[in-house]
Amino acid sequence: MKVLVLFLVAIVTLLGCSVWDESVEDVSSSGIIGFSQDSLIICWHEKKEETCFAKPLGSDCSSKTYGTSIIVDFYDKNIRIWESEYLDKMDVYDLVNDSSVIAYYSKDSSFYKWVLGSGYEKLGSFSWNGCKIKKVQAIRNWDNGKWRLTGSNDSCAYAIVDVENRKITGYKELDDFAEGCSDVWVYNNVKYCVGQIRKDTILSYYDRFVEGVVLKDEKSFLDTLWSNEIKEDFNYDYSSISYMGSYLWLGTGYSQHLIKIDYKNKKLIYIQKYL
Repeated sequence: MKVLVLFLVAIVTLLGCSVWDESVEDVSSSGIIGFSQDSLIICWHEKKEETCFAKPLGSDCSSKTYGTSIIVDFYDKNIRIWESEYLDKMDVYDLVNDSSVIAYYSKDSSFYKWVLGSGYEKLGSFSWNGCKIKKVQAIRNWDNGKWRLTGSNDSCAYAIVDVENRKITGYKELDDFAEGCSDVWVYNNVKYCVGQIRKDTILSYYDRFVEGVVLKDEKSFLDTLWSNEIKEDFNYDYSSISYMGSYLWLGTGYSQHLIKIDYKNKKLIYIQKYL
């Protein structure tokens, strides 16, 4: 009997089925959607676990996804304010105002709307007219309650979403004032644009150009924030600029920066750096 027990234990161990060979790892991911009311940060959070069983020929792993939720925190205190229920992960999440998150799902061109602190609403699938963006990158406020979708493919520069009639119209060419801009949106019935800019300082042959971010409307340049005006590391090589509520979120690969837009005084105000 004793020999039989030892034999069974050896078989189980060789097959890698003993419970102590199982490991569960949290492989969840998160991303920033935007900022609200000068103190709140809005994020999406995909809850996911990976379970692995150690076996003689290597680990056998599988993952389980529970869904994606919207969370609201005090960004300087790391205190959770609210978290939504879990749904399937969408392709794009964006704030269209201080209290509403819109998500886009490219598979069926559908939109979802969350009211922060409350539930969600599926707005349904929208029909496409004109060119189609292969990868929607952002959802922005536009004229008369519409949204503007920005994308990355050359054949379709942007699209306008008619929310009331559930239609999306794609446009191959950018608006004239949006040339060279990385983001365009409407705030209080004024169209704004933000983009990168360089100037030749003629300081030296090796160090002559200064990078910056420029804010403009349809009529003129409003303000420029230059890298040499900020003591922190603030260069724009391989960076991306996106509009989030009243903020710009700039990523450089190694660090990210938060800039506030002062609409009243038409100024860009540097807030802080994130490593």
